[in-house]
Amino acid sequence: MALLRHARRHHLRWLVVDLLLLIISGILALVPGPNVLAYYFMFRVFGHLQSWRGAKQGADATVWSFEPDSSLTELGSLVDMPREARAPRVAAIAERLNLPHLSVFFESCGRAVGLKPHVILARFNHRSKSVVAP
Repeated sequence: MALLRHARRHHLRWLVVDLLLLIISGILALVPGPNVLAYYFMFRVFGHLQSWRGAKQGADATVWSFEPDSSLTELGSLVDMPREARAPRVAAIAERLNLPHLSVFFESCGRAVGLKPHVILARFNHRSKSVVAP
């Protein structure tokens, strides 16, 4: 929840800053040609507005339950196996969790950030699972 509160403050702050800069960039409308600066700030305003709304929904409309997940624990134990041997088991876990791209994520996340996948999964498994309220 603290992460969501921080995200709300962060995106609200930048939403206000970018909105003010968008208004100020309106001065450039007097210059012939496209106002690229205004387009840039419109894009940022929209992005921060959507991010702020998402963080608000995550904090207000989502029921969070904190529990370990045995599938993620099993996935973490597969990291030391050869890729060919673990692929079917990772695919089965992905099917069980209804995460069609889990196999790709599992194989690439460690290389992307310089960590082994089991370190990332241990950190993720320690956190929470979210269930969206109906």
